[in-house]
Amino acid sequence: QSGHTAVLRALINARASIDLTDGSNCTALHLAAEGGHAASIQALVDAKATVDVKGGDDDNTPLHRAARLGHRDAVQILIAAQASVNILDGDRQTPLHRAAWEGHNTVIGALIAAKARVDIPDSEMWLPVHSAARRGHAAAVKLLINAKAHVNVVDGDLWMPLHGAACCDDRATVEALVEAKAIINL
Repeated sequence: QSGHTAVLRALINARASIDLTDGSNCTALHLAAEGGHAASIQALVDAKATVDVKGGDDDNTPLHRAARLGHRDAVQILIAAQASVNILDGDRQTPLHRAAWEGHNTVIGALIAAKARVDIPDSEMWLPVHSAARRGHAAAVKLLINAKAHVNVVDGDLWMPLHGAACCDDRATVEALVEAKAIINL
């Protein structure tokens, strides 16, 4: 968890089980991804750690954790190791949902470049663009729109991304959605 790469490499060389889980069902790769410890992530990937392993309270993967916390280097290492960019966690969210909610634009860009789908609904029927709009992340919304996100899709409460942006009083996000032809008279 602290990114002690030299100690980690010594344990790997001693043939420690790299996919062993803790009390939260998380592996060392989960913890390294959460901390953004790129060198430790690379060491674990090189040792063939399972990159799409699910764990934690919300049954997420290391890529979900790195994306949520904006650790771009960690995200890129995991993508290069063939982590699934469209894998669902316990809330049916992809790593792109997690990055969009937090407005981590460089991570959003990396995920989109790796072919992350912008049209996967989560358990509340939110697309990543709903998440970014609801939090007022105008630049993230624009990235998602440029990746062909649908701006007129309703969620489980029959809200479109424009509703979320208006609710949080974010003019830049509202303008981005209107420019992308969001329905304004519904």
